Amino acid sequence: MNPVGGGARGVAVSRRRALVPVFLATQIAQQGLQSVWVPYTTYRYGWGVGQVGASLAVVGLLFASHKARSCARCREIRRSPAR
Repeated sequence: MNPVGGGARGVAVSRRRALVPVFLATQIAQQGLQSVWVPYTTYRYGWGVGQVGASLAVVGLLFASHKARSCARCREIRRSPAR
């Protein structure tokens, strides 16, 4: 299993190639939120480790549910007959 080869094959498809920058931007935004959220909530609201962890868990669940819905929509579009 070669992750570099698999990534190259995935980018080879033109539709997937267009989604790579979107995926990268989403991941950078998600990591930025997590890295800033912890010190901000600790300083601003005085939250402890448990409260910050719970809030990040909620954000992660919302992100995962959105991803699942958007993937389901992509499958529906792919299954629909060509126009």
